[in-house]
Amino acid sequence: MPCLALVSSNTSSTLTFGSTTNQQTISASSLPTYTNITVDNTNVSGVTVSGGAKIQMTGALAITNGKFTTDTLALTGTTAQTVTLTPAASEINVQNFRLSNAAGVTFSGSGFMNVSNRIGFGAINSGTIASAGRINLKSSATNTSRVADITNGGLNTGNAISGNVTVERFLPARRAWRFLTAPITQATPSKLNTTWKTIVDIVGPSGSPNLTQVKPFHNFLEYNSAGDSWTNVEDPNAIDLTGTTHNKAFGAFIPGPLATADNTSANVTLSSTGALLTGDKSFTSSFASGKYILIPNPYASPVNLETIFTGSTGINPLGTIYTWDPRLGGGSGTGGYITIQRNSVNNFTITGGATGQKEFVQSGQAFFVQANASTQNIVFTEAAKSRRDSVVV
Repeated sequence: MPCLALVSSNTSSTLTFGSTTNQQTISASSLPTYTNITVDNTNVSGVTVSGGAKIQMTGALAITNGKFTTDTLALTGTTAQTVTLTPAASEINVQNFRLSNAAGVTFSGSGFMNVSNRIGFGAINSGTIASAGRINLKSSATNTSRVADITNGGLNTGNAISGNVTVERFLPARRAWRFLTAPITQATPSKLNTTWKTIVDIVGPSGSPNLTQVKPFHNFLEYNSAGDSWTNVEDPNAIDLTGTTHNKAFGAFIPGPLATADNTSANVTLSSTGALLTGDKSFTSSFASGKYILIPNPYASPVNLETIFTGSTGINPLGTIYTWDPRLGGGSGTGGYITIQRNSVNNFTITGGATGQKEFVQSGQAFFVQANASTQNIVFTEAAKSRRDSVVV
């Protein structure tokens, strides 16, 4: 039988869950605040906060063994806090993680905190989440985790997430093309060969190096705006997954994970590790008017296209953005274009078929804009972030 640790909302509580193989539970029906929590528990469920409760902490959270699970974890101290995940198998599983401590938090260890819904900042300035590679933004068939507006609508400044974070993008089973991106940067960019090619097949005709399989066609493409044409990814060991200051976009035909059989499909989750893109981001270019440019969503968050239309230059503010919906084309189709026409403020006409695409671009999704001047500056701001998640990609 599980061992229940019934804990009050004592704001000075320090909880230590000693070595045990029993499940342990914090019974918290309100919003308790704890100073420190230490978990040493090898039960498959570890230590859980019951009833989907939210908890606040002002001190250190240490997982020396096992798992700790709660709906929301908010760090609300006034001095620097720490989260330690000592062994590689240790886990913190939360839906929401919030830093409300301007002194910041530092992660360390070999385990991971899995965030299934949202990372955000409270009403603070200059708070830093030093992730040290210990944070995973999870993605599933029902939800993709996001990083909310770190400025809280422009009310706060200086908040940041430093260090590497792993970002997932769930792709439902479909033999279809998609416009994809990894919403990260890397100081030394990794190649497709050592990143996405370890999760999905990158194929092409005989003679192309470093492919997982030989197929009649290339299934990874880059867009050449100067020639308004697609370019094959012939050698995944020659193509970077992302850049040092901006992310990249690809057209990709992904039926499922590695070695998915011909004429079949399966769910697959891409993952990418690097520094999150936050703050204002601009994609500048100098293509002739009329050319199409494939733009990656830089954020690990959905974005509202209204702010992209109004904040950018070199595109028509009452123009059209083009996305690709892999669900179009019938049961055996490979997807189709969706046009998102901006008519006026927050008024859009979306055409292309029965689709879940709205005026929001998802985390991991890319889209086309069309130049109407000789220089372009496509601008993303934190205010563009949205909570409108879908699995349209």
